[in-house]
Amino acid sequence: MGSARVPAAPGRFVIFSITGDGGAAVMLTFENNRTLHDDLLLKFGGSVWRCDSYYLALDEGVLGRRRGAPKVRAVLRTLLEKWRAAIAALANGATAYLPYDFSDQCTAWLACERVDTELLVRHGWATVEGWTIVPSDPPPPETKPAGFKPDGGPWPVSIADFLDGIDRSIDAAR
Repeated sequence: MGSARVPAAPGRFVIFSITGDGGAAVMLTFENNRTLHDDLLLKFGGSVWRCDSYYLALDEGVLGRRRGAPKVRAVLRTLLEKWRAAIAALANGATAYLPYDFSDQCTAWLACERVDTELLVRHGWATVEGWTIVPSDPPPPETKPAGFKPDGGPWPVSIADFLDGIDRSIDAAR
């Protein structure tokens, strides 16, 4: 797997951003560096994780075999639409697992547990290999990924704020 070159110009694009009542924030940013590596950045509370958009660019479910920054943004938009549907349908006491990092040997997720009108959001890793998931068609959100281990949170945020953040992000990614 060599380093692919992305034809679009470099740039920074905030994919998803939300700030909770306590001031903690979740922000997913695509920093197009034309390599498809080390170009997605998740900031969650006081932690930061950097990952690759490589498997997003390979996703043939959106824009076929096209590559590049517009493709990555389109796949992320589709993924956010799946996140939105999962959170909107989430029953009280249930948890939705929302993937964002698709790496060769693992994946990273936001585990969102519904407690009345809030979500308790936790960052975590799973042993599910990124190449086994199509980012535009992730596994059912109620299915806990194999080997999932939380390593951040919980961070409370209102469901309304979370959904609003997704809606704004989907609109901005068009």
